[in-house]
Amino acid sequence: MKKILFLLITISFIGCKEKDPFSAIKFGKSNYRTTIEDLLKKGLISRSTKDSSTFYSNIKIDNAELPIVLYFNSDLYNFGSVRSIYMNLGGDTLIDFAFKDDLYVSRGAGPRLYSDVESLYEKYEQWYGIPDSVLFDYPPKKISAGLSIGEYLRQSFQEAKIDSSAIPGKTVYWKTLEYNIKFYSPIPYPETKKDSLLYVKSPSIEYTMLDYEVRLKAIQDSIKTTFNPDDLISMRISNPEWNESIYGGDNIFSIAVRDVVRKDREEDRDVIALKFDIIFTDLFGEELMRMENVTLEPPFPLENGREGLTKILSGPLTYTMPYNSYSKQGQDVIALKNHYKNNKTHINYQINSVVFNDGTVLNRK
Repeated sequence: MKKILFLLITISFIGCKEKDPFSAIKFGKSNYRTTIEDLLKKGLISRSTKDSSTFYSNIKIDNAELPIVLYFNSDLYNFGSVRSIYMNLGGDTLIDFAFKDDLYVSRGAGPRLYSDVESLYEKYEQWYGIPDSVLFDYPPKKISAGLSIGEYLRQSFQEAKIDSSAIPGKTVYWKTLEYNIKFYSPIPYPETKKDSLLYVKSPSIEYTMLDYEVRLKAIQDSIKTTFNPDDLISMRISNPEWNESIYGGDNIFSIAVRDVVRKDREEDRDVIALKFDIIFTDLFGEELMRMENVTLEPPFPLENGREGLTKILSGPLTYTMPYNSYSKQGQDVIALKNHYKNNKTHINYQINSVVFNDGTVLNRK
């Protein structure tokens, strides 16, 4: 069982005169790696782990600090200039795993006090002035208890479905001469009916360079020109089996393919078919056997993972090959069986071709 405790930091915000600490970054111009190194040296950010692209920081307001989680270039292309910064304003959470003695602190995974987020929003208004636009998000109206079925249905489908008297969530936009800011504060809620405090889940701030979408598309288009089929698809191959015939016919070699999924975010077209080799090598990388041009037509198109979610063909799909000791292919299968029983064997794949949903084919270069 997993128990979660929320670490809620109440912060008193008082007016201050300093500027937004991230306003000095020249979005679209400042070098990504140089900027990260400079911020680390100044102590304005810290790494969550040695090789991670996730960073920690604090927004200082007078004598108080609001801990946040930062992602530079949230498009995950960690090269070139700093194009965006995503700030996760969620609170810290303690996770108690029953099978471990230690508590695990998950940064940014818990709720944040609504008053803290509002105080930070007021600070951004001091820094950037009146927003260029604000979108409000009101909660749905609560339907009264003890109603007849007819009245319940009438209230469920009435036109005014939002509670305009409640505190709304909001998405706020500022446009500066060098970058844009999006401040997101969800609909606040109490943890319990008796709780007088309000909280929000997953509040955030995002900075983006001007013409961010145009620059991002240019990066993706340039990456696509270098693609090989292997850059689009990943899979897992396992469980080779040798089934010998007891009636004197051909023996059957089989192997399982599973977890077939798109791994790129640049190519908009769906993959509807692919052709690949399954390659068996020894500990030194020497090839032992190869199953050539195995064909797969998945039951659904394989979409890219740009939106963060993509379908996985989990399988397993079993591919078989008859063999006997009289053919060269059969002798290779038998040799592989003997090697596999007694030595470490690596199983890899090579994607040779993919077919897109518009009918075009990308072949291995």
